[in-house]
Amino acid sequence: MPTLHIYNPEHDLALANGSENYTPLARVRSMRKELSLIPALFAAKGDFILLLDPPPLPSPASDLTETLLSHTQQKELKIITTKDLPKLDYTDLHISPWGWDHSLVATLRRAGVPPTTLPTKEWLDQLRNLSHRRTAIKFLNHLAKVTTTPITPATEILTLDEAEDFILSHTQSVFKAPWSSSGHGIQFATPAEAPVILPWIKGIIREQGSVMAEPMYQRNIDWATEWCITPDGPQFLGFSLFRISGRGKYHGNILLPQQKIIDTLLRASAGKCDREGLCEIIYEQKLAIAEIIAPTYQGPLGIDLLTTTDGVINPCVEINLRNTMGHASLQLPSAHSQNILL
Repeated sequence: MPTLHIYNPEHDLALANGSENYTPLARVRSMRKELSLIPALFAAKGDFILLLDPPPLPSPASDLTETLLSHTQQKELKIITTKDLPKLDYTDLHISPWGWDHSLVATLRRAGVPPTTLPTKEWLDQLRNLSHRRTAIKFLNHLAKVTTTPITPATEILTLDEAEDFILSHTQSVFKAPWSSSGHGIQFATPAEAPVILPWIKGIIREQGSVMAEPMYQRNIDWATEWCITPDGPQFLGFSLFRISGRGKYHGNILLPQQKIIDTLLRASAGKCDREGLCEIIYEQKLAIAEIIAPTYQGPLGIDLLTTTDGVINPCVEINLRNTMGHASLQLPSAHSQNILL
């Protein structure tokens, strides 16, 4: 069965907006166009890639772009635009976006994709609710027994008074929008910064209904476990490492073979987590995915983790119910993705 792949990196922002009529920011549309061939890493021979923005295709200005163009040519992928969608045979065609949301479904429907081949509004509502950061609280509670030192789950805050109390009762804290993208919905706070941070928190509560608050941890390394939920259950694909700024914004993945990533994780744990401990985290994550996520969602999934400067592992910082750049990194030659743990 051929697959129609779609790169829609605005997915998280579309979830936050919740509307069928969401329009991505210019910087996001620029990234969408520049990396439009990212699905070539996942695609099989003869698949389709839908360009949401007008051609031409990106020129080979970087090693990544050259790699994507090479995959596109070697796999004989068919590049199409929204004008081509009515011509496709949807009888045996699987549609695989970066992530599903109301905005993308509306775009495809308006372009001529039969509604019967698209997710329903009810399912999209369920997926949006599951993508709320409160799901990470349930997840972390499930994983509490495998942390090297207890990690305090986030608190969902509904009022400005609650937010102020949280700031004043912690030396350093982190506030996160329930839906956000690549660290852009994150603010760090100290008691002295409360007057500056509270207006931002007020806006998030007004727009999204709540804000998530948690103590700030001194991070040593940021990493992720990459998964795909299939009809047979959650399948572990591998680890990824990534960089974030001091303010929590995503800055890119670190491409290493899996064995080197594992060695890096073990060193960062300062002896508090060995190979068996990593296996246990993966096993417990798999159980949590099966219990909390899989009843609603099948497809790619990434779980962000962090290791603190004290070697403490937070086994669930964030859950992404979509493809991630970690998934993409596992497909690149410099990051062999064979599963060497389970």
